[in-house]
Amino acid sequence: DENDYTYFDWNVENGDATSKKISAKEAYNNVMEGIKKVNNSTILMHDAQDKDSTVESLPGIIESLLEEDYLILPLSEESKPVQQIKVTDVVRD
Repeated sequence: DENDYTYFDWNVENGDATSKKISAKEAYNNVMEGIKKVNNSTILMHDAQDKDSTVESLPGIIESLLEEDYLILPLSEESKPVQQIKVTDVVRD
């Protein structure tokens, strides 16, 4: 808050955050199932050298979302942050 940063959490993930390697199909399925559980989704995906299945799954995810009439938006200053824990709830020493 002091530096005027806005923290965005996620409420859907593709499953690539663990050390277990997932397939592009698993990443796709995780996203498509996850978005059904919330009204507005912020999807966590990692773009790293060892996350090739994430990159492989992305075209299919985007195509499916558009076919199902989902609106894909970037995060911006107007976006309402998804925050599992509010910064004001964090106890500081």
